[in-house]
Amino acid sequence: MSIKTGRIGKQEAISITAVSLAAEGLFTAESRGLYKTGNCSYLTVPAALFISAMIALIVLRAMKKRGADSLVKLLTVSFGRFAVVPGAVVFIMLIFSAYLPTSEFVFAMHGLVFEGASYERLVLFILPAVFILCVFGFETIARTAKCVAPLLIAVLAASILSASSEFRMYRLFPFPGKAPKEILTEVFRLIGAFLPTMTAFLIVSDGMNDMKTAESALRTAAIAAGAICFAAQLALSLIYTFAGLEKVYMPLFRLNHLNLFEAHLMRLDKLAHMIWLGGSIVSAAFHAFAASKLAAELFSMKDVRPTAAAAVLLTAILILIDADGGNETFGILKAFIVDNGTWILAVPILAAALAAAKKGVLLEKKA
Repeated sequence: MSIKTGRIGKQEAISITAVSLAAEGLFTAESRGLYKTGNCSYLTVPAALFISAMIALIVLRAMKKRGADSLVKLLTVSFGRFAVVPGAVVFIMLIFSAYLPTSEFVFAMHGLVFEGASYERLVLFILPAVFILCVFGFETIARTAKCVAPLLIAVLAASILSASSEFRMYRLFPFPGKAPKEILTEVFRLIGAFLPTMTAFLIVSDGMNDMKTAESALRTAAIAAGAICFAAQLALSLIYTFAGLEKVYMPLFRLNHLNLFEAHLMRLDKLAHMIWLGGSIVSAAFHAFAASKLAAELFSMKDVRPTAAAAVLLTAILILIDADGGNETFGILKAFIVDNGTWILAVPILAAALAAAKKGVLLEKKA
């Protein structure tokens, strides 16, 4: 059976999860409207990330109790032959999470790096790399993430350092930037940004040494990604007012463009863009592979590669539809998933955890 999960260690598990969480937390702000009515993203983004980690840990505990080493097995134990229904919901959300940060990068690269290139050519530039990683499997994706993660941290640190002369504390005021009700609403919406990555982690958890390692890796990745998102969003808040952030597309790309480190013949800002793009590619591959593994196992397929090809193709189609910009139905659907992704994904996985717990209690009573 060629499901291509492989076997990874704790460091690889932390790297792929943290990179994917950071990609969602840093590069989908425009799509999620973080800066429209004020800015407290340096508070709401880490808070949403930690809440989504808590949800994932609840499901992970349920998996451990029922002896399920992956979310697919938990869904099967909990719902039997009807596991395909919640599985379909999870599949859709994973494809959406593969598409959204990648599409933001395509738009950014179109405007900042490859001016004049068509969106179709940019998709053909990015998506084959995603497909290759998916075909080689989870172990390859995770080990690639381990190589990319230090570069991403270094580039982010250099970007923040290069822009530090522009930091102004007064831009954080009025603190916290939004009314309490708006903050809670934003946190709820942002949970939907991170929960797909947590779900992908639960789907591929059978590729780790044991469930104890998986739980520890999930905690560490959440803390690391939370710290990265906090630092980046705080830096942006110190450089721009929320009105300024609303007008600047992909503000993280514009942290002075690494001007302090830029030479005449070597544009390090472009190099930074490419490193960030690498992180986005790894994240997209992780979500697409998790979706393909989910589909393959639910339908008892012996090879994950056909479903991986389908997942990457769906991601490419969504990016091109979004780039076209003329499809109102797609815009409505995108807005609905962005606004309601939290409960769309949390309901099926928490229901699976609850159903598994109830079945476990019944079995104990019978015994």
